[in-house]
Amino acid sequence: MLGLLAGLSLPLANTWAAPLVMVFQTLPPWLATDADGRPSGPYLDFASEIARRMGVPLEVRVCPVRRCLAMLERGEADIVLGFTPTEERRRVIEFLDPPFAPPAVMAFFVSRGDTRPLRNYGDLRSRHIGVVDSVRYFPRFDEDTQLAKDSAPDSPSNMQKLAAGRVDSAIFNRAEAWWLIRRHHLEGRIVETPYHIELSVPRYVGLSRRSSFMAHKSRLSAVLRAMTLEGFGAKVLAPIEGRSHP
Repeated sequence: MLGLLAGLSLPLANTWAAPLVMVFQTLPPWLATDADGRPSGPYLDFASEIARRMGVPLEVRVCPVRRCLAMLERGEADIVLGFTPTEERRRVIEFLDPPFAPPAVMAFFVSRGDTRPLRNYGDLRSRHIGVVDSVRYFPRFDEDTQLAKDSAPDSPSNMQKLAAGRVDSAIFNRAEAWWLIRRHHLEGRIVETPYHIELSVPRYVGLSRRSSFMAHKSRLSAVLRAMTLEGFGAKVLAPIEGRSHP
């Protein structure tokens, strides 16, 4: 893992006194924390490389989605990775081009032995669906108030509720779900359904509109372009997203 707080300066890099503050909700396997609260994962590696190329230290703060958004709105944090752009969020965050990763795939999971079909959106009507609070999945689903949705504070809790039978289905980023299934040895208990959604929106680095780094937005975008051309994002994501299925 790249250094957590030390963003190494390039010889010709501009430097600023303030660190680049990244906020994130625990989102394994992209961003996770160990028993001592130390974060790791490819999103952290990507942000660390941005900070290194900008010539600034990286500071990481873990928070629930709502608190992360509040910190970005107040300018107490600078960047976030992987938040889905929405009209509401665009008022607080500028999503920088180019995107750092392709769109994610959202999939629905059920307990093994659940024989009820879940092949299309209509099949969700009879379901009690586990979701994560404040996470945006895809517009039709997010805006549908007729579906029975049961919120969990984070994805591991959402998976635990499904495994315990407290919900009869749950939606996840596909790669995230399979990571959780393997980590908690649920291969024999949880299965993926045929219904999935390939999102149309790629993943971006979001910059707080109240961040001091807004003055250096063009530099940040140049760093992102260089990293994209080098395939840096694809390289750090490959160990996870290249192995989504058993």
